[in-house]
Amino acid sequence: MTSRLTFVTTELYSELPGGAGVVVDTLVSLAGRNRDCAVLLLSPTPVEVAKRNSVSVEVSPVRSAGFLERSQDAADALAQVVQPGDRVEFQDFEGLAFWALSHRAEYGLENVTVTVRLHGPYDLISEVMETTPEDWKLPSAMEAEVFRMADAVLIPTVGHRETLTSRYGVEPERIILAPPPVPDLPKVGRAPTHPPVLAVVGRLGEVKGSQDLVRAALALLREGVDIRIRFIGADGWSPTTGTGMREWLESMIDSEHREVFEFVGHVERDRLPELLADVTAVVVPSRFESFSLAAHEARRMG
Repeated sequence: MTSRLTFVTTELYSELPGGAGVVVDTLVSLAGRNRDCAVLLLSPTPVEVAKRNSVSVEVSPVRSAGFLERSQDAADALAQVVQPGDRVEFQDFEGLAFWALSHRAEYGLENVTVTVRLHGPYDLISEVMETTPEDWKLPSAMEAEVFRMADAVLIPTVGHRETLTSRYGVEPERIILAPPPVPDLPKVGRAPTHPPVLAVVGRLGEVKGSQDLVRAALALLREGVDIRIRFIGADGWSPTTGTGMREWLESMIDSEHREVFEFVGHVERDRLPELLADVTAVVVPSRFESFSLAAHEARRMG
């Protein structure tokens, strides 16, 4: 009997938003061609999942009460589906694998290979936020322990070897370079307009530098530079203001320049070519990325 590869995640494209979910969906579609694959999707609310060829997706309810509770729920759900010899890949953020790894014998996971993929841990993101939520201290500590306990840590770029060895004390032999696949997208039939349109692709967020892009654009506009800004992506939450990101960004924009900024909102990936056809450039103002999928997708589209 061949072993199964199971992805444990709180994000999955296109059912739920999030860059990690895009990576999981793409990895599953590739790995599922050659081996038995499954997705264990942890969600506090019911999720209707699309059919995926030869890949099973199980939605497991989790408590939203706290990070430890979610981690325990993930371990409970995993124990119901995993078999000795299987390989499991966890997301890094929220320290979701903490309970499974710290209670490994209790859950019968001694003969299961448990890996974690570096994507966007709270611990690294917290350093670039304008305000760090107080309740991020616990998941940051859990993430650090997960990196230390996992059988292997998958990194998207070679530079993160230093991040893991120096910051978390991960032995080099447990670090595996595994860049996420970039989804196939059609080339854009480019016809840039004047004034130039600069597009930002991805969820609005502080760590994504959405506010920095608005500040920079306003500085240029006040110097007389004629540009347009197009945000393409779902709204996010701002811990600094306690509001949605779009609400914060719009509050920063004076009435004179309001029409310069366009907020398209969430769109399906296959609509990106039409929304980027008239742009001069895609801008990535991010404060932290482990691997900027949006930038690579834009490059692939030309």
